[in-house]
Amino acid sequence: MAGDGLPSPVVWRRWTIIRRRGLAGALALMTVTGACSQDDGDSADNGEAAMTTSTPTAPMPSYIVTMPPMLDVEGAPFVAATTWSAAFVRAAGADNVSVLVPPGSADPFSYVADAAELAPVADADFVVVDGREAVVGSITDALPTDGEIITFTLDNDPEHAKAWVLGLGERFMSGNTAQDWADAFDAALVDWDAQLDAARPLPTPSAIVDESLASWATLGGVDVVGTFDGGAVTADEAADLAALEADLVLVAQEDPPPEATELGDGVVVALTNFPDESIDLMVLFETNVERLVAGFQAR
Repeated sequence: MAGDGLPSPVVWRRWTIIRRRGLAGALALMTVTGACSQDDGDSADNGEAAMTTSTPTAPMPSYIVTMPPMLDVEGAPFVAATTWSAAFVRAAGADNVSVLVPPGSADPFSYVADAAELAPVADADFVVVDGREAVVGSITDALPTDGEIITFTLDNDPEHAKAWVLGLGERFMSGNTAQDWADAFDAALVDWDAQLDAARPLPTPSAIVDESLASWATLGGVDVVGTFDGGAVTADEAADLAALEADLVLVAQEDPPPEATELGDGVVVALTNFPDESIDLMVLFETNVERLVAGFQAR
């Protein structure tokens, strides 16, 4: 499903960039680590290669690079598995980005690309994926030996989004592009918060939420009383959720519960983690804020 297995908030977020240069199979590693707080208790005990790190600094996450050096991406062809990963590198300064999974596809994380759709990978300097996407293996096989894979685990928490764009922008040597985006995003976030605050009913509406939409529930300021796993909801689980009598039901538009599944009488708000064909994170946030506001007003 879209966002299947999305981790709960943790201290460390990682990308691993696998540099494939020279002989096939000769790999060098770069790990970019974003710290969301000063706590490093979740640093590297999950099967990843050991690396040297330094203590992150507040207020913004620091990014610790072991190897290689900066990446010159001006004009370089990027291929992203989905519009979600594409939007992050575009905001960070990549200006030549194509997407494998067609925008608007149902369940993009499970999408299996055919040979024709994978063709752009052969000419890519950089390929960007979320490690949970089904297409990752096919992309790896199709990537030329001088291509690079950027792999990371996505979510749309505003602070994570901004930190990741800034961290990637720093590596991409893309001038002020990433910082300009972050400044515009901060200003827009103030406006979005004001819109949501003005529309949100009192008392705070309760909601049952698709697990992949946790960051949007937080942004919306709703009271999450139950969660579910998108299209995998069983009849028994649906009955338990309906009994919660939530005011709102937040569903992922790419992977909603089965039509016959009743999750109660709450107002259904369809949200998405995937930008549209614009490949624009700002448009994604604007769209979901508008939908949350409409949901509040429909109560």
